[in-house]
Amino acid sequence: MSSLNSIPATPLLTITHLTKVYGAGDNAVHALRGIELELLRGEVVVLLGPSGSGKSTLLNILGGLDAATAGSVRFVGEACATLDICTLSATELTRYRRDTVGFVFQFYNLIPSLTARENIDVVAELSPGALPADEVLGLVGLGARAEHFPSELSGGEQQRVAIARALVKRPPLMLCDEPTGALDLNTGILTLQALLDANRRFGTTMLIVTHNADIARIADRVIHFADGRIRSITTNPERLDPAQLHW
Repeated sequence: MSSLNSIPATPLLTITHLTKVYGAGDNAVHALRGIELELLRGEVVVLLGPSGSGKSTLLNILGGLDAATAGSVRFVGEACATLDICTLSATELTRYRRDTVGFVFQFYNLIPSLTARENIDVVAELSPGALPADEVLGLVGLGARAEHFPSELSGGEQQRVAIARALVKRPPLMLCDEPTGALDLNTGILTLQALLDANRRFGTTMLIVTHNADIARIADRVIHFADGRIRSITTNPERLDPAQLHW
């Protein structure tokens, strides 16, 4: 499988002095402590660390779902246009999330009263230039399940619908928070394969948060997180195919 050597070394996100503090005084919780990081276009990055280390907080700030206490997150868009996510208004953040970011969460967040296709169409209708729902369902191997409701799908199938929903707008950035956390090994492998297929097909930058060290082997780079800080960053000489993983 390809490695970081095949990826253009240009930044998509540049994170500088990023800090997040919840509360104040003696009750203050320092979730992020001065994060410095670049995420490159087209790379797969795994953010690895224990629960409570700040991984999801960082993901939520990068996705415009939470606000930083201090620091900046510079996103480089088309034609090298740059914006600082930390300074955007509420309206601008909504546009950023709509046009730029695909989210994949641990528990799918599908609308139970809608079919797989309809869950994707909800996002597609809001996204200029979106792909057809049937096309992205085919990409994740669920073309035959388009008319099924979430209750009629397995956990792994629901997660792949969630990935298709994120992919339908062809976002340059996908943020995945414990995407295999609720899945067994076999369905987790299918989920990871769908993410890597999207990375190869669309050049989407993938940031995958997990506490599962084995999943780190599918990444170009692994960011080791603890106590709100980056402890180390390692580069994998080669990305493993998810089918080679065991946990």
